[in-house]
Amino acid sequence: MLFFFRLLSSVAQPANDNCSSAQFIPLTSTGDTCLTIDNTNATADGYFNTCDQGATFPLPPGGNEIWYTYIASGDSNFISVSPSIGVGSMVDPSITVITGNCGSFSTLTCDYPLLGTVSFNVPVGTQVWFYVTALTSDGTANVCINSQHTIILAGTTCATAVTLCDKLKLTARDPSTTSSGGIMPGCFNTPPQHTLWYKFTVGTSGTLKFVATPNGPQGYQWALWDITNGCSSSAIAPVSCNSIYNGGQPFGIADNVTSCQNNSFCPTVPVTAGNTYALMINDSSLSHQGFDLQWGGTFEMAPTSNFTVSKNYICGYDIDTITYAGNGSSTALYNWNFGAANASHIAGQKYLLSFPSTGTYLIKLQVAENGCISPVSSKQIVVNPIPIANAGTPISFCSASGNYLIGLPPLQGYTYHWLDSINIVSPDSSQTLVSGSNNSIANQVVTYTMVATLGLCRDSSTVDVTIKPRQSPFFQSPSAQCFSINNF
Repeated sequence: MLFFFRLLSSVAQPANDNCSSAQFIPLTSTGDTCLTIDNTNATADGYFNTCDQGATFPLPPGGNEIWYTYIASGDSNFISVSPSIGVGSMVDPSITVITGNCGSFSTLTCDYPLLGTVSFNVPVGTQVWFYVTALTSDGTANVCINSQHTIILAGTTCATAVTLCDKLKLTARDPSTTSSGGIMPGCFNTPPQHTLWYKFTVGTSGTLKFVATPNGPQGYQWALWDITNGCSSSAIAPVSCNSIYNGGQPFGIADNVTSCQNNSFCPTVPVTAGNTYALMINDSSLSHQGFDLQWGGTFEMAPTSNFTVSKNYICGYDIDTITYAGNGSSTALYNWNFGAANASHIAGQKYLLSFPSTGTYLIKLQVAENGCISPVSSKQIVVNPIPIANAGTPISFCSASGNYLIGLPPLQGYTYHWLDSINIVSPDSSQTLVSGSNNSIANQVVTYTMVATLGLCRDSSTVDVTIKPRQSPFFQSPSAQCFSINNF
């Protein structure tokens, strides 16, 4: 019974209980994502720091960690964790971000005092590892990651608008130079006094949304222009505009808004792939404190680097197909990183990947076009070990003479199944007894197939069983004869 409960505990242990098996988290084009986690039945790895060493007994120092990893889209990164609502939620969760990798690391940052959030700066494209643990009670929690830009200075006119290449959140600042921008938006009652300009080219058509949050009590007006044909007054085309604001409150373009009138937000607008747009925001209070800008909607800026893989979990003998799914053109520069995988080019930005050994492979791509470099897109491929099936050596026996053993002893972690269940005693064992009858006068050969499974992967093996007919001695008695001629 003790063994049985240990087995149950082993089955329920989280797959990402150790750094080497950290769960990979792909980020969205806006550089953020959220997920629900659970460290129930996790075990301690013996690493702890000033933030989590005081875990409450019976939890060990450092608690029972579960590990995660992602590729930083921006240089400014934030991770937050909060207990789930309800029974079984984690109590006093803690986050630790490490330096280096799983082989050798130390603490980069952790949340002390226990606030449930950490922030840190790393170069774009860095692979980040972190773990979440509980200091009082294990359970479920919610984790959110945001990888964004730090401060990006804005332009002061349409002609000097700063180019944005992605939808990552950013903190907008201005060069403290008062400028009207040279253009009077149609919805403004008075000319703008201090404008901040950003521009971008759309790679994928869709709806556009944005939310700007002031970093102070100031108010902002804004206008969105289509500047595909230039910045002159005759070429620029208005898309959306709002002069209404509430000091210090968010503003922008959002869902569930039917009109800009009497509202700091305007309805979503469609934008077209290939067109260039400029967002002009007027700091009417001349505060120069700036704002945080977060993009939304279904549109994508150009270029994007997202791609697809045919399978995220494969067997060692499988071939995976990698296909670019972004909006970069054929003339864009594609910087693929296949790691240790073997890549064979098919056509365009499509590759076949094979893998020299089992393990975890991280595939990354960054695209450059028209002066823009996309965030790094990445996907993880787990290559599982290939099982080796062995049905044993051929055997032979006489018809209806009993049960005979085929197969070999089991290997740890394998499951087994014999496809041919006729005359098989234990079809789900690596070794089983087989019997058979042969009522003919010739040997009969039956081929049995055994399938061995390890995780997601399978292998098969066959064994021949020869059933020999049992010889029945027989002769025809001659007819009776008289004793006087007894020649038989």
